[in-house]
Amino acid sequence: MSDQTDAPDSPDSGRLVAECRRLVDRLSGTNPGWYRAQAGGQTRAQRLRELVVLLAELGREAGSGVPDGAVPHDVGSHAIADQVAVLVEDILLAPGANHVVPAAAAAVGRCYDELWPPLRP
Repeated sequence: MSDQTDAPDSPDSGRLVAECRRLVDRLSGTNPGWYRAQAGGQTRAQRLRELVVLLAELGREAGSGVPDGAVPHDVGSHAIADQVAVLVEDILLAPGANHVVPAAAAAVGRCYDELWPPLRP
C-alpha cells in the first residue's frame, strides 16, 4: 500500500490504513500456517479469501471500476498481502470511498483478530 493516495481524510480512512498495514505486516513477516484449521474450522487461506472477496465488493460499491461479477484471482500465500493492500488502496481512491471505508476497516480488523486472537492472561 503506498503512502501517497488521494484517499478521503477521515478517521475511518486512517483506521482502514492502519488495519491494512497491521494485517499486511503480519502476513509478510510470518508463515501464517496457511492451511491449518483455526477456531471455527476455517483455514487462514479460506478466511483471507473471504476478506479479499469482500474488499472487492466494497470497492465496487465505492465506484472503483471493478465490473459486476468480477472476483479477484485466488492467489497463493506469497501474494495475499499485496492483494489485500491493492484492494484497500482501490477502496480509498474510489469516488464513493466514504460510504464503504468504515465497513472495510471493520472487516480487515476483524479478520486479523480472528486469525491472530489476542493472548489472554
